[in-house]
Formats: sequence, C-alpha cells, structure tokens
Amino acid sequence: VPLLVYAAMGVGGAAWMAAMSTFNTATQASAPPWVRSRAVALHIVASLGAFAIGSAFWGAVSDIAGLRTALVAAGALMAAGLLLARPFPLRVGEAHEVTQGTPWDELFVNDEPSPEAGPVAVEVGYRIRAGEDKAFLDTISHMKAPRRRDGATFWRIYRDLGEPSRYVERFIVTSWADYLHQRARATVADHALEAEVREFLAPGESAHMSHYIAER
Repeated sequence: VPLLVYAAMGVGGAAWMAAMSTFNTATQASAPPWVRSRAVALHIVASLGAFAIGSAFWGAVSDIAGLRTALVAAGALMAAGLLLARPFPLRVGEAHEVTQGTPWDELFVNDEPSPEAGPVAVEVGYRIRAGEDKAFLDTISHMKAPRRRDGATFWRIYRDLGEPSRYVERFIVTSWADYLHQRARATVADHALEAEVREFLAPGESAHMSHYIAER
C-alpha cells in the first residue's frame, strides 16, 4: 500500500506541474504583448492566493473532521473538477489573434499636443448602406471592449439626426500619450473587427477619424 501511495503521489505531482506549466503558457499566449507581464502577474497572484486560501481551509477541515476525511473530500473534489473541462475549456491563444497590428488610419494632426495634454476625444464617422442599421450596430458594439481595454474611459455610438445613415463612434482617452499607447496596443483581432465594421460602409465611402483635445 505505501508503494501505491508513493506512486500516486509521483504521478499526481507530475500532473500538477504539467497543469501549472500549461496554465502559464495559456496566459502568455492569450494576452497581447503590451499587457502580457501584467496578465502573468495576475495569474501568479491568483495561483498563490488559491494555495494560501486552500491551505488554511483544508487545515481547518482536518482539525474539525480529521485528516482522513479532509484528504478524501479534497480528492473527491479534485476528481469532480474534471467535469469542468468541457464547459470551461483551456484555450492557448486560439480564440483571438493577439499579435500587435498596424493602426488603420494615420494621425493627420496639424499641431500634435504634448503627451500630458488631454482628455482626448476621438470620433470615427461611418456612412453606411441603407437598411443595415441593426447589423451595423450589433457589429460595432463589439468595439467597446477593445477600446476600453486599451485605455478609453468612455465609449458610445451616435446616430446623426440630420442624416440617418451616418453614425459616429466616439471615445475619450485621458491624455494624448494614453491615446498613442492605445493605438500601439491594437491587435490583429481588433483590426479584423474594424474591417468587419467598415464592410457596412456605403459604396465610395470611407471611415473618417477626427481628434479633439480639451481646452477648458
């Protein structure tokens, strides 16, 4: 019996190390380069935090119910955790392409402000084909997440009351430096989404980007 226990401990330890390495790889592969170090740091905090909380919890359980009961319960819960593999699969960078991409539009500004100047309001105008408003709004609503993720403090889409087929995407960034960082953080997946949005443009139309700096 002791040999079986030692063998099980060896296999379990190897599986645990493999699982932690896989988690670490998945974290790094699924995060954009500019935020990868922070994602790994949060992964480590979550892992070590779980170790600390789990140690205190199971120590308390063993004091109350006994060591054998605590070990059996922990083993049963670990086995039951396998049932979560299907509803919560581990993806190693397959869902989205997080490689850094090149911004769609160049910065056509006559007088570039200082890095600390702001807030900065950015507007992107779209004149779309008639009858496709709902599909356009459903698609462009997905732009909110990457805009906010990359530094925008506000995001909204507006319809032009004087021209129903024209919409304006507007978002605000704290400073000009933050806006430049936001542009640099865009991924290939973000550009694919922008390309999907621009497919709704009317023939001969293009998205028009404007930048505004707060003065008062």
